[in-house]
Amino acid sequence: MTLDMVRFSPAGSAPGNMVASLSVVSVDANQSNCDIEVDGSFVGNTPSQLSLVPGKHEITVKKKGYADWTRSVMVSGSGIHLNAELEAQTGAPVAATPVPPASSTSALKN
Repeated sequence: MTLDMVRFSPAGSAPGNMVASLSVVSVDANQSNCDIEVDGSFVGNTPSQLSLVPGKHEITVKKKGYADWTRSVMVSGSGIHLNAELEAQTGAPVAATPVPPASSTSALKN
């Protein structure tokens, strides 16, 4: 099966130009092996070097037990290095246990 690469490139560009227009974004974190998402899609784990098309992207670094780290970046022709500083999540707030109203223990005495 032969694929026509022109169908997979943006309108008005040749397939060879598409590779040249990618920018390298290096993503690292203070915790090892974190998930990386670009524009809501999983793309790998830290540390990684990503090749992204120029434009605005939202990069999120996640790890269980830590608050998500998110940055919106404008990717251009030059390389970008991001270092995510993840912070440990504090325990979820504990809801106060409702105290039942005091029951009336007075009995009718005859």
